[in-house]
Amino acid sequence: MAEATAQSDVYFLGPWHLCNLVLPHMIERRQGWILNLGSSAAVKTPDNGDFATHLKYFGHHVLYASLKSAVHRFTVGLAAEVHPYNIAVNLVAPVGGVLTPGLDSLNMGFTADHPACEIPEQMAEAALDLVSGDPKSHTGIIAWSHKYLDQIGRSTMSLDGRSVLIARKPR
Repeated sequence: MAEATAQSDVYFLGPWHLCNLVLPHMIERRQGWILNLGSSAAVKTPDNGDFATHLKYFGHHVLYASLKSAVHRFTVGLAAEVHPYNIAVNLVAPVGGVLTPGLDSLNMGFTADHPACEIPEQMAEAALDLVSGDPKSHTGIIAWSHKYLDQIGRSTMSLDGRSVLIARKPR
């Protein structure tokens, strides 16, 4: 139970609490941007009932996936609630895994070049777009990292902004 409580605190109650801390200030200013972090685990289901492959790539993640699904829904709901105050609430999520110490600790054998992994710059670039747009029209978006960048025609830059890692044609 302690592990479930800790995961709930980190993956759902933490973002919920932080939003509640900043929202009064944003409402007073009548402007703001909130960006939540999602996960492909929130919506990924086994392909054709292939549970063995699903477990191989996603592990035993039902609590994590459920909490991330809640964050996805929370993002869209909060976007609707604070829209009148010119506050954008969006979410960025990786299409695959991002090799972090957390993912590495699961000992699932992922490496940076594994086909299920993506580079963190994809997430950073999508995040930058989501916090740069007009809050009135750029809100309630669930952005799937590089798929979102493909959709809007935004290139992926290095984290220092000096090099184009993946070029895309502007739309």
